Amino acid sequence: MEITAIAQPFQPKWIVPSYNTLIVVTACVDNAKARESITQVLQHNTHRSAPHIWHLDCGNSKRSGQVLLGSHLSTNPNDYDFEALGCFRLPAPTIQQPDLLVSQPEELADNNLSCEQMALLNSQSLSINQRVAAEAFDYLLQLTTGKLRRFATYFDLESGSGKSLYTTQVSIMQAILLGHSCANALFSS
Repeated sequence: MEITAIAQPFQPKWIVPSYNTLIVVTACVDNAKARESITQVLQHNTHRSAPHIWHLDCGNSKRSGQVLLGSHLSTNPNDYDFEALGCFRLPAPTIQQPDLLVSQPEELADNNLSCEQMALLNSQSLSINQRVAAEAFDYLLQLTTGKLRRFATYFDLESGSGKSLYTTQVSIMQAILLGHSCANALFSS
């Protein structure tokens, strides 16, 4: 298994799908522009075959985070129908949570924030990255062993709560139709 870390701005042209190959682009980025660029690689997947490219998006704030996995850009619920063996397609992280593509104030070129203000906006607890990494690793393990049962996990360290969306027809429809409001609804139920 080939694993490569890239510590520079992502270029969608780097990803070239090939027959009988699984590519998982794991995004640990902190801005909308980078996520948009990474999401573009999912255009290679068609609805006629199982996806060759997956996007695993890892994100966090100070004490909460999410891990989202997807393979397709469609917002049409009929494109995610279950077949005899289950669902082979999952909505892209940016379909599940569209606000990932909304630039934050500190990302804007014309922001008037001081370095101190930006540091406060982006402060993180000492354990949040470990929690995100553990969830992401489990997603990769489950995907590559054919045992994937969930596609979105949200957690909050402050309250100790967490919730996942499982690969069921209802959860996939909820993720597509409700988008980013889905994440908020998870913790209120």
